[in-house]
Amino acid sequence: MRWDFGDINYLAVIVVVIANFAIGMAWYGGMANQWMKATGLTKEQARKMQVLPLAFSAVRSFVAAVAVALLFNHFAPDAGIAEGAGLGLLIGVGLAGPNVAMHNLFAMKKNLAVIDGAHTVVEFLVMGLIIGAWQ
Repeated sequence: MRWDFGDINYLAVIVVVIANFAIGMAWYGGMANQWMKATGLTKEQARKMQVLPLAFSAVRSFVAAVAVALLFNHFAPDAGIAEGAGLGLLIGVGLAGPNVAMHNLFAMKKNLAVIDGAHTVVEFLVMGLIIGAWQ
């Protein structure tokens, strides 16, 4: 199997990174109280969000979008919006979301597993939609 990084639409990848930040702001902004309760953080601690988690989030979004674009180029090179959203949902529900939820469950954070797992599914759904649309 050959992975061709030159065939990736990097503009779509950058749009995915920006979209993931927007999704995260809306998701966690809307669930701020539930998220803080699930993590055990206070409002003051949450406001002092370190640069490291935000930088890691950007890098993770970029790497994930590149990986999804490679999968699209190999398995669904002619995908459109609907097929892209479907593949993104499959990756989110079948791989990424349950993985995030599992780690939170092992940390005994049941509510955080739901919040973070569902957020990850939505991220991958939108990621697939964007990359599929720009195939």
